[in-house]
Amino acid sequence: SPVCEGFDINLTASTVAGATYSWTGPNGFTANVQNPTISNVGAANAGTYSVTSTVAGCTSPASTTDVVVNLLPPAPIASSNSPVCIGDTLFLFATFIPNATYLWTDLIGFTSTEQNPVVPNVTLLAGSTYTVVATVNGCTGPGSQTTVVVVPRPDASFTSTAPVCFGSPVDFTNTGSTGSGYTYFWDFGPDATPAISSDENPTGIVFGSAGIKTIIFTVGNGS
Repeated sequence: SPVCEGFDINLTASTVAGATYSWTGPNGFTANVQNPTISNVGAANAGTYSVTSTVAGCTSPASTTDVVVNLLPPAPIASSNSPVCIGDTLFLFATFIPNATYLWTDLIGFTSTEQNPVVPNVTLLAGSTYTVVATVNGCTGPGSQTTVVVVPRPDASFTSTAPVCFGSPVDFTNTGSTGSGYTYFWDFGPDATPAISSDENPTGIVFGSAGIKTIIFTVGNGS
């Protein structure tokens, strides 16, 4: 003692030559062996245990020992800011449990004893299943898991049919990230018609003045 919930209580009595033993304790416990074991204990097994020895029909006074059973803490609820892009910061979160210490692990060697670890500048290797457990009074409870997804940062690059003569339309072609799951946003400036577009490859953009134009092109992927 103390022991954690779900573990074993090992009761021990000193050896008395020629003796038989009698144990009594909480939850109706009795035993007639010198050193009994109680398996998979819970709160009902905590308390005072007594043992006597009997030799030639004469029984000794009782000796007692107090047993403390510490309950397992609950599983902390794990979460994160997933999905994250390569190079972003990953934030892992575990719910607060009074007096607990924490241990985070993943499938490829990550460990942390912080309640809410911060992992900067993540790579694709940070995409994993993370498990957190809480320990209180030396007893570790069940774990909780969260899955982190790390996605490549979208590439926003493009070409156009410029230069063109003033008044002629300009076509733009996305040469970066493409495919399902991506979103596109073009900002051609206030003198362009249209001024903005969500098409992957917008065409027919007409500028209201001549000169060098600044085009803002953003690619998103939901993260």
